[in-house]
Amino acid sequence: MASEQYALLFRLNPEHWPIWEERIPEEPEQWFRTGRTGDITTGIPAIILGTDNVGIVGTGETVSDVEYRSDPYAAESGPGFENRYASPENLVRVRIELDRVPVELVKGDPVADRLRFRRQTTTWLSSSDYHALKRLMDSRTGYRS
Repeated sequence: MASEQYALLFRLNPEHWPIWEERIPEEPEQWFRTGRTGDITTGIPAIILGTDNVGIVGTGETVSDVEYRSDPYAAESGPGFENRYASPENLVRVRIELDRVPVELVKGDPVADRLRFRRQTTTWLSSSDYHALKRLMDSRTGYRS
């Protein structure tokens, strides 16, 4: 666990949300599940990490506090997940800017690779972890979404 709460790492599961690549450019503010409540507010930097070998999806920032609600895009969930996302739970809205980093580069970076194995949907990042991920994103060459 990060000793400092500087930024948030959100996990995006493409099996749960198969049309994420189409939806985010159309509407960059999206809802993410979180088990957390009072410690998430607007304006927190965020990095979105895709599961299933997606790699880093992009960066962003929270644009809401945590709200107990259903996901407005529950109908776009992958097969078998619609009811789960239609049920109210703690969600936070995040403005996302796509800035892909392939999983091969994530696996080759010690900080990114360590964070890749976190299982919570929402994880706090320390300032040093956040800036290490940003450096990885800024330093890669030859790959843009």
